[in-house]
Amino acid sequence: MSNAIISAVSIIFSQILSNVPFVSLYDNVMIHSGITGNHISQWTMLAASTIAGNLTIFGAASNIIIIEAAELRNVKAFSYIEFLKTGVVITIIDLCIYYVFLLLTT
Repeated sequence: MSNAIISAVSIIFSQILSNVPFVSLYDNVMIHSGITGNHISQWTMLAASTIAGNLTIFGAASNIIIIEAAELRNVKAFSYIEFLKTGVVITIIDLCIYYVFLLLTT
């Protein structure tokens, strides 16, 4: 399983499940695919699910909690589209940094 597949699946499915539940489920998929403790870059790439929280409001439960807290205090929170506009840029930058880090360290 390649790093590109792991990062893409992590980012996409973290939008549906949120990042922590996704990793809890997907680590079993990786293990059943033959990825062991010796596959450092693949396990590190699974951490890309943490940057998925930057992509959309639903990418991390903490985003939802913060937006709800803001709304309870009558503070105008981000709309989904406002969050997404910035989130796409940040997620792409973060993903590039992940790949450079992996190239330099593995």
